[in-house]
Amino acid sequence: MESKIRLTDKSAGTFGELWEKEFGQKLTNEQAREYGESLLDVMQFVLDPEKPP
Repeated sequence: MESKIRLTDKSAGTFGELWEKEFGQKLTNEQAREYGESLLDVMQFVLDPEKPP
């Protein structure tokens, strides 16, 4: 399933930095974008379960 929410390059970079700080694992830009967008999909579902991602 492809995410409907897209991160900007800057947002993906920020997500990657936060991930590295929290987990000590460096992500590629593509991984950061994928993980961040997946997290946003989950949050969208939690906040509005009637509207799946």
